Amino acid sequence: MNSMMKSMTKSMPLVAALASLSLAQPASAQMEFNEQEVTALARVGMPSAFQSLQQRCRSALPGDAYIYAQGNALRTRLQSVSQGAWPQARSAIIRLVTRENAAIAGLLASMPPESLQPFVDEMIAGMVATRVEVGKCGQIDRFLQLVDPLPAQNLAELIGFIAMEAQKNDAGAIATGLAR
Repeated sequence: MNSMMKSMTKSMPLVAALASLSLAQPASAQMEFNEQEVTALARVGMPSAFQSLQQRCRSALPGDAYIYAQGNALRTRLQSVSQGAWPQARSAIIRLVTRENAAIAGLLASMPPESLQPFVDEMIAGMVATRVEVGKCGQIDRFLQLVDPLPAQNLAELIGFIAMEAQKNDAGAIATGLAR
C-alpha cells in the first residue's frame, strides 16, 4: 500500500490543486487535520482551484480538452458540493494560519465568513496559478476525465483519503510530491 499511495500521489498533481491542501502547510502541520477536515478543505477549494486550472492550462491544452468541453458542468458540480463545507474548512484554515502567524489568524477569525471565503478562494486560485506546472496540464485533464463519473462529493472524499494515506506513509508527500 505504501508504494501504491506514493505512486498515486506523485501521479496526481491535481490533488494538490483541488484539495487546497497546499495552503502553505508546513510538514510539521501535516497531521493536524483529520480526513473530514481535509475533505471539507477540498470541497471548499475545488471550485476556485478548477477555475484557476482552466486559466493556467489555456496555453497548453486544445479548446476541446475535457476541462473546457465539460468545464461548465464540472464547475457546477464542484460549486454545489462546496455548499455547507465552509464552517469546517474555515476552522481548519484558521488553525493552519495560527501555526504560521497568530496575528493574521486573529484577523481572519474576526472576519465574517462572507468576507473570508472570497479571500480564501483567491488564495487558492493564486496557488494553482503559480504551483501547477503547465507541462502537467495534459495529465490533469486526463485525471479529471477519468474521475468524471464520480460525484463531486466522492472526489473530495478521495482527495481526503489520499492525503491522509500519504501523510501516514510519508509526511512530506503532500508538501513535495503532490505540488509537483
